[in-house]
Amino acid sequence: MMKLNGLSEAITHPGMRWLAGNLIVLFVGGAILYGRMRPPSMAGAEFHHANLAYANLQRADLGGATLLNCDLGRSDLSGAYLRGASLVNSNLAGTDLRGADLREADLRGVNLDNAILNDTDLRSAVYDRNTTWPSGFDPEALGAVPGPTVPSQAGPYASVRTRAPHTF
Repeated sequence: MMKLNGLSEAITHPGMRWLAGNLIVLFVGGAILYGRMRPPSMAGAEFHHANLAYANLQRADLGGATLLNCDLGRSDLSGAYLRGASLVNSNLAGTDLRGADLREADLRGVNLDNAILNDTDLRSAVYDRNTTWPSGFDPEALGAVPGPTVPSQAGPYASVRTRAPHTF
């Protein structure tokens, strides 16, 4: 496990690649090669109690991902695809979500205090009475719908799991 740019991710390929925001690091024959890559795809990934605070996830594909009880505070998710993602009881305080697609996302119990939500698509996103929105923000005006309340669960942001390896 290696930590780069605030995003912890396990080795995903025998070629020893690590994902860090949108930076790729390769170890080839003792040489370290690195460079920028296209936005990361983590569609369908599962994160439980993960600390992803300050992560650079611009334009990341997190469609259908499960991010339960995660800390994404102050992360950059601008332009990210989170359609159908479950973010239940996660912290997104101060997160940049400009232009993000959160259609049909589960935002119950999510802390979005001071999040940047300009041009964020919230159509059919579900929230509950424990969801914290920026002051004066009206989620229903952008198509979000109230849903049943989920129990609040606290815990350390520790483990990260994925269903399938990432492709670059």
